[in-house]
Amino acid sequence: MVALIALVWAGSAELSVQEIEVQSKATFDLVWTVGPEGMQAGDGLRAIDPSFHGMRWAKWGYLSTDPQDCSPLSQPNAGPSGGLVTGSTSGDAILAVSRNTNDPGIHDEGWTEVLLESGDLLEGDTITLTMGSGGEACGLQTSNRTMVEVPWPVLVKLDGSWEEVEAPRFDFVSTKAIERFLVSLPSQALPGEEVPVLVAALDELGNPIPGYDGLVLMGDQSHFFEPADQGVWRTTAVFDEEGVHRLRVSATGLGAESNPILVNAEPDLYGIYWGDLHTHHGHSWTDETGFTRDLNHEYARDVVGLQVGCESVKASPHELGWETLWPELQQTCETHTSESYLALLCFEWMGDENSPGNEGHHNVYYDTCTGSLAPNSTTGLSGDDSLWTYMVEAEAETGARSISVPHAPVYTGYNWRDRNDELRPVAEIYSEWGDSSPMNGPQSSVYDGLALGHRMGLIASSDNHDGWLGNRWSEKSTWGGLAAFVATDLSRQSLFEALDTRSTYATTGHRPLMAFRVEETETGRMGWEVVSKHPTFSWSYSAESTHITRVELLSVPANGGGSVEVLAVWTPAERDAEASFTYDWEGEERAVWLHVVEAENQAWSSPIWLTRSCEDGIDIGGLCDGDTAQDSAQFTLRTDTGTGEQPECGGCGGPGGVGWVLVVLAAAIQRKEP
Repeated sequence: MVALIALVWAGSAELSVQEIEVQSKATFDLVWTVGPEGMQAGDGLRAIDPSFHGMRWAKWGYLSTDPQDCSPLSQPNAGPSGGLVTGSTSGDAILAVSRNTNDPGIHDEGWTEVLLESGDLLEGDTITLTMGSGGEACGLQTSNRTMVEVPWPVLVKLDGSWEEVEAPRFDFVSTKAIERFLVSLPSQALPGEEVPVLVAALDELGNPIPGYDGLVLMGDQSHFFEPADQGVWRTTAVFDEEGVHRLRVSATGLGAESNPILVNAEPDLYGIYWGDLHTHHGHSWTDETGFTRDLNHEYARDVVGLQVGCESVKASPHELGWETLWPELQQTCETHTSESYLALLCFEWMGDENSPGNEGHHNVYYDTCTGSLAPNSTTGLSGDDSLWTYMVEAEAETGARSISVPHAPVYTGYNWRDRNDELRPVAEIYSEWGDSSPMNGPQSSVYDGLALGHRMGLIASSDNHDGWLGNRWSEKSTWGGLAAFVATDLSRQSLFEALDTRSTYATTGHRPLMAFRVEETETGRMGWEVVSKHPTFSWSYSAESTHITRVELLSVPANGGGSVEVLAVWTPAERDAEASFTYDWEGEERAVWLHVVEAENQAWSSPIWLTRSCEDGIDIGGLCDGDTAQDSAQFTLRTDTGTGEQPECGGCGGPGGVGWVLVVLAAAIQRKEP
């Protein structure tokens, strides 16, 4: 990219660099060349800190006029480092350089200002602002993710008024060494069907590396990376045989394997779609055709191969420039949705800011691209002027239906007092904040919410704050997560049906195949309530890593108390496994779900609820005669097969589990609505 030089009668601005390395302490100049009008005492220049969808550059590094604020390069998501800004001129004038703020706060506008205290500047004279002046320690820390066409806004003051001029632009680039390959496939295919494959050459931060030029091998295909690839090889693959498959990619000193893909001869009525519904900030720009391109969604779709994404804006007026950002994201929701990718519209409500008590943070997702941005002044989840009241009223006024999803309740706060299973059908159990599943003293975990009776399915997301949908390697406390949606197709309606019916599962960023159900019926799938005296739970799982370490069938009483119980444990030590377990249920309302550990990864199914209510539950045990299940005699909890042997685990030690995946995974995602 050639540096853009803005020429106006007042002068022009340009940057001394066109490319700035990511995750570094940079030093460069913003140079103002005085125009024909010249500049006199009292005139000035203002360089506005670049902003990135609601936050300014200070997320990574902030500028100060005080050398005492300089600090060394900080690690990603460890807080910003300080850098020094200085000003000088080639002309005969005295300059005063100042900052409107030396504070690293990211949601307020910041700028560097130069005023002529005395003297004049003539046409051709220059004012130079050196960003990151004074050597390595005082450099300006840069973004950790690559971006293109980033503007640096500039205003000039002549005759007492400030006027904006054309902004010079630059790119954040990565020249770092390759750290890993990411190989992404859809989760399902038909025999002989050509499926898309993405092979991304990534640096340690998750950036694709345009300069990578290695040779990679994948089956009978080979490819030399070239600059036109921009770090991602886009190809296709065909699987002729039914079963669970994975693609292996190798290069000198590096190798990687794809997520598993299920090849089934019969088209599945329901598919598995992967998404990251929770990231913040980002960058967009207009290309030569006039199309506004959004880097968040392009990364999710074109680099890491997701099918669903949402950039979450915090409820107004929290974000910098929220008045224009929300309409832009409404437009992006439309323009970046296609047959292969679904862009959602969402915002985050922070209940700890303006609500009494500890209400927690909730992400709100719309089923259209026309939803409104709520004010953060809404008070509480329920009641007058509450978040849920806002959501209901917004739907009545605009037709935009929404759901709320609590996120990181262990870390950001929680409200399990109020219950609305329609407006809060799922919970975010994992993100960069960490694992919100284990029960704790304050009763803030997702498991605590299940124990208090909430009917919540489970999803995971990244909660990345660098505009990186689906980048699990950009970590805060740990890696980011992903959500799997079991849906009829990749449409808003189908996706929201999956959320409404809790037809989801959560992972710590990997993409396994998971099926969890009760009995061999179309209605006994995860997310539903069922009535059965001796329910048999079945599961199948195909790992992304080398083997399944541990599978736990967990349960908790869902009547307002109790602790999590382990009903069964399997240790398959294989990549593909399946098992079943019959539970002698005692009649107490319960949530039952699957927790799987594979190497450093975890996955959670949405629960299945056992209930005696024939009005709320699906009768799969033939017990219903009226509103309450009959024959509810108490039974002793059984944790083995009754013979002292471990629960049945056909295929845990061999290929039998793969065959079960073909039949049961397909069955698990085919169902009729109750």
